[in-house]
Amino acid sequence: ARQDGEMWLGIVSRLFGDDELAVPVETLAYYLRLLAFGSSIPMFNEPHPFDTDELVGLALHGALPHA
Repeated sequence: ARQDGEMWLGIVSRLFGDDELAVPVETLAYYLRLLAFGSSIPMFNEPHPFDTDELVGLALHGALPHA
């Protein structure tokens, strides 16, 4: 069982299955946490502040064009 501090990992794993993603669910969870915290710190989010739509697009589709 996960400790309380890791409860958020369980929440993400209930939203997605490993077969739906290009990375393991736990890896996605850490990517999302990195995006959320990094974008919330002003000095890391300058000179180009990202809006929610940009961050969601990056999380869902990555940065490469789709073939």
